[in-house]
Parts: sequence; structure tokens; C-alpha cells
Amino acid sequence: MVGQNGNVVVVTTSYGVEAICGNPIPRVDPCMALVILIMNIFWPGLGTFVLGLVGPGANCCTFLLLGLLQFILIPFFLVGWIWSICTGIAVLRVSNTPSVNVTSEQFISR
Repeated sequence: MVGQNGNVVVVTTSYGVEAICGNPIPRVDPCMALVILIMNIFWPGLGTFVLGLVGPGANCCTFLLLGLLQFILIPFFLVGWIWSICTGIAVLRVSNTPSVNVTSEQFISR
């Protein structure tokens, strides 16, 4: 696509509208989102950890670290378990909403 000031490179990525710790929740298949929720219910943090591994365009390190924190925080008033379930619900909600395209443009001068 050619813009007024030269060539424009447009990168479009599909993310959910919700974010965890400032990182957008990557959109996964609704079946995978349900599996992530079930994993987070029965083994807190595991689903979030898996999301970091399989999420398209996911900030891998962030979701891996969040999954580990959720698991570590289980003994502290079940904070990790509740947080893990909320994360699973958010992933499921994002997977069932219409896609929102975030577009970033980079102008290249001639």
C-alpha cells in the first residue's frame, strides 16, 4: 500500500480486546480456549502456561511467567487459583468475540 510520504508497510494482527498485565490476550480456537479454562480450574497456572506456548503472537515469556506465578500463589488464600480461573474465562471470552484487528503502520521514506 502506497501512502502520501512513501511506501507504507501495514502489519495487521488479531488480538483480543482484553489484556493481562498490559499484554493483549492472544486469540485461540474456542475449543483450545475451553481446554485452557479447564486446565486452569484443575491445575492452576497450567492453562496460562500453555497459552504462552500456543498463543499466536503471544508474548511467550509473559504468559509462561504468569502461569508459574499462578501456580506458586495457590497456597496464599487461593489467590493463584482464582486468578487462574479468571484468566481462563478471559481467554474463552476473547476467543468467542469477533476479531479486532490492531493495525500498526511503519512509514518508509524514499
